[in-house]
Amino acid sequence: MVNNFTLMGRLTKVPELRAYANGKYLTAFSIAVNENKEKVHFFDLTAFGKTGEFVHHYFDKGQMIAVQGHLNYSTWTGQDGKTKSAVQLIADKADFCGDGKVREQKTKVQQAVQQAQNSYQPEWATAPNEMPMDDTLPF
Repeated sequence: MVNNFTLMGRLTKVPELRAYANGKYLTAFSIAVNENKEKVHFFDLTAFGKTGEFVHHYFDKGQMIAVQGHLNYSTWTGQDGKTKSAVQLIADKADFCGDGKVREQKTKVQQAVQQAQNSYQPEWATAPNEMPMDDTLPF
């Protein structure tokens, strides 16, 4: 059987990271996927471990994200004694995709680094042909 999905959309809120006492991580997030200009679908996803940490640290509300994962079907008995069930979308892999915000941020950082490199001049570089005249030199 095949049990996987691939989605691409924008995060609808900041991903929420939860750490557990056993050292494991879970990140809950939701994305909006455009079917067409008039129809948008919203999906709640969960990512565990390193994938969850990655989503939490590198994505923000409004950014594009591509997600691959699988469905998890679970059942439990509610407080009223009835059996309940739910299908969860578990993100196994997340990637950056076509987001102008990320490109703009990277470009700004690259420009700042380039500007700093261009403007940096050590003290000795200001007058490379001049030697300091010091009478205390032994030669």
